[in-house]
Amino acid sequence: MDLRPASHDSHLRGTAPLRSLVALLACIAGLAVPAIAPQASGAAVASHLTLALSTPVRLGRLQVVARRSAYVVLQPWESRVARILGRDNPQLKVLVYQNFGSISVSAAADGLSSSGVPYASATRVHSGWFLTTPTGARIQESGYPYLLMADVGNRGYQQRWTADVVGLLRRGPWDGVFMDDVNASPRPEAGAATIAGYPTDAGYERAVGAMLAYAGPRIRATGKLAIANIGEWVDHPAVARSWLRDLDGGMDEKFLKWSTEPGIGYRDPKQWLSQEREALTTQAMGKRFLAVTAAAPSDTQAQLYGWASLLLVARGRASYLAAETYDGQSPWLNAYRARLGRPLGAMKAGPHGVYRRSFAGGLVVVNPTSTAARVTLGGRFSGSGLHDARITTLGPHRALVLVGASAPTTTPHAPIVILVIAALLAFALWRRRRPPTVRRGGRPRSGGRAGRAAHPSDPPGPPTATPRPQKRVFRAASRPAS
Repeated sequence: MDLRPASHDSHLRGTAPLRSLVALLACIAGLAVPAIAPQASGAAVASHLTLALSTPVRLGRLQVVARRSAYVVLQPWESRVARILGRDNPQLKVLVYQNFGSISVSAAADGLSSSGVPYASATRVHSGWFLTTPTGARIQESGYPYLLMADVGNRGYQQRWTADVVGLLRRGPWDGVFMDDVNASPRPEAGAATIAGYPTDAGYERAVGAMLAYAGPRIRATGKLAIANIGEWVDHPAVARSWLRDLDGGMDEKFLKWSTEPGIGYRDPKQWLSQEREALTTQAMGKRFLAVTAAAPSDTQAQLYGWASLLLVARGRASYLAAETYDGQSPWLNAYRARLGRPLGAMKAGPHGVYRRSFAGGLVVVNPTSTAARVTLGGRFSGSGLHDARITTLGPHRALVLVGASAPTTTPHAPIVILVIAALLAFALWRRRRPPTVRRGGRPRSGGRAGRAAHPSDPPGPPTATPRPQKRVFRAASRPAS
């Protein structure tokens, strides 16, 4: 069906040759510039995460946090801050923190708890909701004596936790829940303690999966997000993948580096690649992937390494944080502001174990190995301490986020071809619309002066297309106070 306005149709009648020329030029354009793609959208390929779990919360200027972040996680008693952040950035997702696998022994003055089930209720009425040793002793989380491990396989606990969290989400300004301690193994929390109800780690893992299958769909049915902090993801990728089916996303808080001490805790190349794949898989499932790299505030090299590694695999559903503690005070790198534009393809492996990804406006390079490597960039780039560089040596566990006039994979002659096509089209339109000139003796001729003024009776020209401008967030050192 032809949906053109009648006025357009009347202007084009009798212009079959012109239409043929336009079609021919369009074909030439398609053959000559296959690398040209639509301009990048305003959304970045990866975004940033803020975890502000200290009490009282210390976020600095809330407008800045709202502008920079795609996700912010707060304690349940910070609803006032959540409302301000949501007002300043309606696209921001503000999540409420709730512990999934443990019960906190204390609560805020207003009765709100950082765990889905309040301790007072559980200990008074439902003592069976706690994990115990064979002698009946409740199991404290290693390093966090105020957190008692819960029996996530107990159906009564599952029902109460879910009902409490759904009620909290409905009453408050929250976009979803951040579920902590969703662990594939109980060992990081229980240590060497024997768990009476789960003599094997596999049994505990199945219990976690059962609770996610119960709670996740019920939370999501309310229109709220359910995002889990999946512990030991890198060692249990298949388990995490199965859990994601009942969630909107997951966080890996030991992404690429598990220690906040500079130079310590980097994943080896095999585990690095495994975590890159977990980010890819999560996004391919249509889920959100939140990555946290352990890094001290002064360790800008580790912060950049984590960010660049995520950029290699980001597909618009990945968010990043480099942090030592979850106090909302993480540094902001210059590399975060780099206008890379749209990605021009997937991550590629290069010589010496170095990986790269080309963007419309730049290049990202990561060396996950323990040895330095000489890297040919394939163009002139600046950033990460380099200026107009073509070749550099990249140290172990180092990364580059670079910007340049164009990425190595762009077609250098494409702009020239487009200009030539535009000029030919303009000339064809001018020839078509120019009225005949009468010679002395009354014989018409088509020649005439270029650049004559438009006559009031001339039909309007086609609308000029305005080119769209290319636009271009481990375990905390201490648990949040409850």
